[in-house]
Amino acid sequence: LKEIISDCFFVQWHITSSCNLACAHCYGSYGKKNSNELSTQECKKFLKCYSEWMNDWKLKGAIHFTGGEPLLRKDIFNLIQYAKKLGLDVVLLSNATLINKEKARKIAELGVKSVSIGFDYPDAFCFDNFRGVNGAFNKVIEGIKNLKKYGIKVTIGPTVNKKNIKKLPDLLNLADSLGVDYFRIH
Repeated sequence: LKEIISDCFFVQWHITSSCNLACAHCYGSYGKKNSNELSTQECKKFLKCYSEWMNDWKLKGAIHFTGGEPLLRKDIFNLIQYAKKLGLDVVLLSNATLINKEKARKIAELGVKSVSIGFDYPDAFCFDNFRGVNGAFNKVIEGIKNLKKYGIKVTIGPTVNKKNIKKLPDLLNLADSLGVDYFRIH
């Protein structure tokens, strides 16, 4: 039982409500920083407690940093490094629009297990409209390519809705052409 739990157990942490997109389906606060977010030290305290709890249970812990957009936190790489030092697996849930070559290299160097990206449409017009920012589609494609260049596992997860359900086969083909590792429907 502990092996099954260890493989499945993780904390998905909405580390920030700040985001650079304005997605149609999101409950977040586009462009706004929440003053109630934890400080770096408070985040580290939580990570330490979580790690100790997982160790007490003899389980391998995992932390999934999400948001908003976690890459908007100035301390995100510091927090990833700290979580890894504590022995936690780290997954990043990102919109990928900010993942340039330098950030992809840093994500790889820090040993992030994978990056999961919300990706809903196989074309720029529909994607940009759904995500609320012109040019987002091309930035996500670039982000995926940058991650793959550094050997990082990538998951894309479309939020299925009435407008994109018939486009899922095309989205799957696009994901395959980009070398995406996992396709998980939300």
